Amino acid sequence: MEHLHRYHYFLAILIIILDTLHQSGATFDKQSCNKYAKGDNVIEEIPFYAQDFSVDKQITIIQGEELSFQNIMHEKLWFSDIFKQAMVYRETFAGSTFIYIDELSNGCLYREDGGACIESSESCKEVAEKLEFVTEEDGLVDIGSGANSLHWPMKNLKKQVYIGESSVRSISTNLYVTCTYVEDKEETWVSEWQVLNTAKYSKKDKFMPVLLTSQHKKFKGKKMLMDGRIDYTNFRILSNSDIPNGLQIGENQCNATKGNFLSPKPPVPSFRHSYTSEVDTTDTVTLESYARHTSYHEYNYNAKLLLSLHTYAVDDENEKEMVLEVYDYSTMHSLRYSLTNGSCQVAFKFLYQSSPNLPSPQEYWFLDSPKSTYLGIYMNRNIPCDTWLFEYPNGALGFEAGDTVTLYLATYQWLKRHGMANNRFFPVQMIVKKQDKATFSSYYEFKNDPSNRIPSLSLCYDHEDAVIGMVTLEKTNYYTKIVPQQIRFHDEFVAFIQNVTGIVSSMRISDVVTRPSDTIRDETDVIFRINGRFAGVKSSSHEDAYRTDPVTSKEAADKINKRVDIGKVTFSLNSQPRIFYLKKGSFAILENSDHFEYMDNSSGKSGGYSKSVMAAVGITLLFVGLIISVGGILAYKRVTEGKSILASFGMETLQDEK
Repeated sequence: MEHLHRYHYFLAILIIILDTLHQSGATFDKQSCNKYAKGDNVIEEIPFYAQDFSVDKQITIIQGEELSFQNIMHEKLWFSDIFKQAMVYRETFAGSTFIYIDELSNGCLYREDGGACIESSESCKEVAEKLEFVTEEDGLVDIGSGANSLHWPMKNLKKQVYIGESSVRSISTNLYVTCTYVEDKEETWVSEWQVLNTAKYSKKDKFMPVLLTSQHKKFKGKKMLMDGRIDYTNFRILSNSDIPNGLQIGENQCNATKGNFLSPKPPVPSFRHSYTSEVDTTDTVTLESYARHTSYHEYNYNAKLLLSLHTYAVDDENEKEMVLEVYDYSTMHSLRYSLTNGSCQVAFKFLYQSSPNLPSPQEYWFLDSPKSTYLGIYMNRNIPCDTWLFEYPNGALGFEAGDTVTLYLATYQWLKRHGMANNRFFPVQMIVKKQDKATFSSYYEFKNDPSNRIPSLSLCYDHEDAVIGMVTLEKTNYYTKIVPQQIRFHDEFVAFIQNVTGIVSSMRISDVVTRPSDTIRDETDVIFRINGRFAGVKSSSHEDAYRTDPVTSKEAADKINKRVDIGKVTFSLNSQPRIFYLKKGSFAILENSDHFEYMDNSSGKSGGYSKSVMAAVGITLLFVGLIISVGGILAYKRVTEGKSILASFGMETLQDEK
């Protein structure tokens, strides 16, 4: 018992000390800060990689007036920004703790001193208190950021500067210093950060700037109250192949666990996917289809976008209108673009959505029900499927008590036989049974990270308030560095522009085009459009024109110009770090639309068509291709299956459930 009390005592001290690194206040002692944070080489971005990784940490704390008290803690950290999960295994001389937190499912689990794992079924508050970078408010857990989990202060930094080249553990590094202030305790914190200097290595493009050590000093007045050092070793970037379904709990970590964490569940849907769906709506008595609708959908969690392509009947039912609908949850507005007549409507509310929050992948596919049952393998459209039943005994948002969802997912054997990753989420059909109707949704052409790009909806924005910019990448051969990973480069570049400018909506950064330089072989030009206010906003006031995304296009251009002169940027392409070098002074604002689309010189000129005409043609061709693809899928399905969709899996099973 005394051993356990000592363990909790020292663990509490360590958490309080580490938690203090994340606090900040309004003012601080400049003299103590400037002693270490010399110079004015201010940095704006976190200087090390901190997204999806695992790392070993050794934390050494020395405290007291004579700096005589010492304690050491070893910790293994797994952090996934894309899956919003964190795992920590922590050891001190007095005991050990294992902690698992899943933000999306709001689930927490922990184990102390080798005992059984305990699930926190109602609240993660108790678990959150055990990790300094995790917070819990109103019953919802937040794991913060990867940088925060490595103790980088995230709020109200008073000073953050680059000092220069250095070294630690015989490794070349770049040294950074940050200063924060804890107002209620009148304590100034000075932290030194040693980050791997990738420029010192011949294969620098293969390395990420990872954190190697951090040193944290606490001052009150002129007295140093604490000196702590954290060594980071065995740093590993976690790729999609390492965690295809997120962080998993092994038997050696929680072999006594019961419940949702280890129970059979469907694979986790990816954070970006697309599919074509054919939906039949029936009554619950005859199960005869009275409505059928085919549409294309794209889900993008990181960009906070939902896209759908539909055809609607207009006043004359023989006449159809093709409409692209985009729901942008980052700025809470929706766009409705008619491909039939070329018009765009912008709304600052979601007419067809039940919640203002973008559903998580699990919520989007109804995998978050309170009760789930694995039914086994059933044939559906001649595909063997793992089948799950999700029930809502007490109802939920969009469901009444007794409603059910049945989901058919292709088995891993079928996926492997067809050359696909055998652990991926691949839906075949979903049956949603409610009190008054049932819907049968069949899915085709399901793709993770689809190649179809959301088109530039330039007609939805004011052309007079748009900026077309161009930057040049040095030491970058277009054909060898860009072409093989063009999709991923596009996503990383858009995220980079958002990070630099503070633009919230990715829809405002469009028409990203890469092309080889006309003059220098190993240079690549990147051309892009920054959209400003929406078309039709009559008020000239800044608040109305930019009410959901306050950075103007002109302000964004100024920020990009300054960032280009800093130089290199690191993108993660297929989970591999790649350094690109921004050519200083290369940022330019293009006035002539001839520069906007790249065309091989050998193929002739564009014929003088205007930018708006070419954009309209591009949008039309993209979606004509989509519709042809959808039609081909359905035709192929009917030929190969030889019967209607509703007869393909056995409707009597659903009738028996009533």
